[in-house]
Amino acid sequence: MINDKWSVFDNKLLSDEEIINLKKKFNESTEYCKKAGYTSDEHMKKVECNSKKVASIRGEIINSMVDFEHFLCIFLSSYFCNNMKITEFYEYILAQDFFTTVQKIKLFQRMGYHEQERYNGKYNGLSRIMIKLNELRNLVAHGTLFHFTKPELGFPCSGKSTHFDKDLAKKFRIAFEQVYYSLYLLNEDLNEENMNKKNLRF
Repeated sequence: MINDKWSVFDNKLLSDEEIINLKKKFNESTEYCKKAGYTSDEHMKKVECNSKKVASIRGEIINSMVDFEHFLCIFLSSYFCNNMKITEFYEYILAQDFFTTVQKIKLFQRMGYHEQERYNGKYNGLSRIMIKLNELRNLVAHGTLFHFTKPELGFPCSGKSTHFDKDLAKKFRIAFEQVYYSLYLLNEDLNEENMNKKNLRF
């Protein structure tokens, strides 16, 4: 039951006052701003603006990649199973935690659509783009928001960060659409193949 699952949040570990005080500490990054020539108020406005930018792009990427993984699972299920077993294959294998997104992409790659003569290299690099999109999704889901003077996300200890702006959103959209619609076309071909095989049995 959902209510039982989330009932743990009914028990407060910290009081409201403790949380307010902790929030104040997390927001005390004014020394950096002073060195960069920003006042505290300017910094807080910048933080709020950057947070909204990152949240918007973050949401688009995560939502899109959820749709992509779902579609990829449907395709793999259709490829490996007949109509009677597709749902079971999806639910009991592909949807389980042990079967990661990277593993699904590698499984798709091993199916070798990029090597089939009939496609004439049309899908070369498709799996590589899938991997890159998934890497961006992981950064978006697990990276830290840098509250400085521009919208950035990354892993501070690694020294690497990704600048989140309209250009990143546009590049993601273009790559995502290439992958999603390529998978759609392959799914159409697969459905046609399955239909032909079914007709040959009768």
